Amino acid sequence: MGLHSGLRATVRLCPAPLGTGILFVRTDLAGRPSLSVRDGDGISAPFRTALRNGAAEVHTVEHLLSALCGLGITECVIEIDGLEVPGMDGSAREFVAAIRQAGIQPLAGAGIQPLAVREPVQLVDGGATITALPYAHGLKISYTLDYPGQPLAQGRYELELNEELYAKEIAPARTFVLKKDAEALRAAGLGKGADYQNTVVVEGARALETALRFDNEPVRHKILDLLGDLCLLGCPLRAHIVASCSGHKINRALVLRLRELLQGPPDRSAETKEERAAMQLDVNAIKAILPHRYPFLLVDRVVELEPGKRVVGLKNVSANESFFQGHFPAEPVMPGVLILEALAQLSCVLVLRDLGIPGSIALFTGADNVSWRRKVVPGDQLRLEAEVDKLRPPFGRMKAKATVDGELACEALIKFMIQMPEKK
Repeated sequence: MGLHSGLRATVRLCPAPLGTGILFVRTDLAGRPSLSVRDGDGISAPFRTALRNGAAEVHTVEHLLSALCGLGITECVIEIDGLEVPGMDGSAREFVAAIRQAGIQPLAGAGIQPLAVREPVQLVDGGATITALPYAHGLKISYTLDYPGQPLAQGRYELELNEELYAKEIAPARTFVLKKDAEALRAAGLGKGADYQNTVVVEGARALETALRFDNEPVRHKILDLLGDLCLLGCPLRAHIVASCSGHKINRALVLRLRELLQGPPDRSAETKEERAAMQLDVNAIKAILPHRYPFLLVDRVVELEPGKRVVGLKNVSANESFFQGHFPAEPVMPGVLILEALAQLSCVLVLRDLGIPGSIALFTGADNVSWRRKVVPGDQLRLEAEVDKLRPPFGRMKAKATVDGELACEALIKFMIQMPEKK
């Protein structure tokens, strides 16, 4: 039975030759139309992931696709005689068990090559963020869930994907809904096949009428969903995915951005002033990223930001700066270490914004090739620039410089370490 439609359907997974990819076939429709995982573009399906090819649709595909992703399956034909993939027990556990019982056959040949993320890609949608970072060892997921006032729907979980870990730690996690949202879901015509056993109903710190399979089952199910949505990419992924409160909508948006990497960089020659302005940050936006506050916030504005690459900011040096009281009262000069600190803070804006994990901070670990070339005094405006030199979280290195009216004031190679928030 489908979790949302309440309609029954039968699914049959069939072997497929190399190069087929993952295809759904609607056996109940004339001509047996097929849908690939790339047919998820442009279809709006709240609370689920759906595919559409012409008049043919298949809904709530994420749990089954997650099982295929977790087991490393890239070639499969999925026959289905209805609109929605059965919800089973609300997880991917039964799909995994059935696939393993049937057996998984390695195919001869080169296979589908993974997409390796070479530079950070980040998306933000309200309170949700998702970032793909370079990662050479496979696919790693770090997920933070934080529903205010709902302790059971909070926490963080991380794993490096492999078949055994997926089957044991992720596949059994069931879908969940907050009790306060359950009635609205039903009113929208969804959740007709849901019950307390296939859907964990969360109320504060407890689950209603069911025993949890994990103490953080909702967080793990979010990872299950994310892996299913990443399957829409159509190839394995080599990356570190860092997500905070992400859902199907932003997951699918990330897939579209990652596909751009397969097709080459987009043409930005027609970028509008409004689009460029969107990459600027005022002091309130900066404070939402950095933990620094008065009197130690040393970046007033970000005027250019190229995610994963470079950032440019401004620091207006006022005569009212607190440090001028002692450095030096008779001849006020901005301390060189504070110019260096301003460059470090600007670097943090870029890195922490790309990372997208609330509560993370970047700690200074060193600076090489530091030099100061001119005094910075009241009335000067520091133009701060930083570009990524090396980034392999949690460590990174930035090339940075500060200028006044085009004249170099300070330059340095800044090193840092990202400190993640403590697990709840």
